[in-house]
Amino acid sequence: MRTGHTPSRSNSEYWANTTIPWFTLADVWQLRDGRRTYLGETTNQISELGLANSAAELLPAGTVVLSRTASVGFTGIMPRPMATSQDFWNWVCGPNLLPEYLNYQLRSMAQDLRGLNLGSTHQTIYKADASAIEILVPPLDEQRAIADFLDRETARIDTLIEEQQRLTNLLRERKLAVIESSLAIDGTTAQGMRLKHFVTEVKQGWSPQCYPWPGDGTTTWAVLKAGAANGGAFRPNETRNCPIVKCRGQKRS
Repeated sequence: MRTGHTPSRSNSEYWANTTIPWFTLADVWQLRDGRRTYLGETTNQISELGLANSAAELLPAGTVVLSRTASVGFTGIMPRPMATSQDFWNWVCGPNLLPEYLNYQLRSMAQDLRGLNLGSTHQTIYKADASAIEILVPPLDEQRAIADFLDRETARIDTLIEEQQRLTNLLRERKLAVIESSLAIDGTTAQGMRLKHFVTEVKQGWSPQCYPWPGDGTTTWAVLKAGAANGGAFRPNETRNCPIVKCRGQKRS
């Protein structure tokens, strides 16, 4: 089990001639929907000099990563040698553990892993808790059979989701077209007026540091994400969790 590190930002030489893929929280978006197994291109790279002068390590292909800070519980597999920031626990599998199988095991435990997220100001999964994670380890051929089965089934489900999303988008476009055509006004019978004359108040939102899971609206605030109103439809569950103490001084609509 390994973690990563960030070379000193104050030394520009560590960030020149960068060639080593460096997976950070800026890349976790790749893993959020659970559809990607292998890590893609990284937003940032580090240099060999930066690697040599930090606690970061160049880990081998097949290493399984687990995000442990801020965005907790997302997993993937390195397709090539890579390094990570300190926001990840990384497992280099031995000969009796298949990376693809471990990746599925950790994904099935995502909710429990998020429950290990501790700390008052800097929430993370600490080493002792990460080291104590237990998984089921059947024989290698059975691991491979399970991973292959899940690859097939999840790919089939993802295809169905894509088809459903395409249909949903078409229906939304149709809905918008109906609304637009129904509200078309003949300029000879009506005059356009500014919206501000017909509302009591216009408010702007705020972007606090939130947790990635939804807020409950009671003990925590539910902060609407940008995608909550995409496509002409309002989705009240598209929220992030913000502790009330962090939102103190702000007005809630």
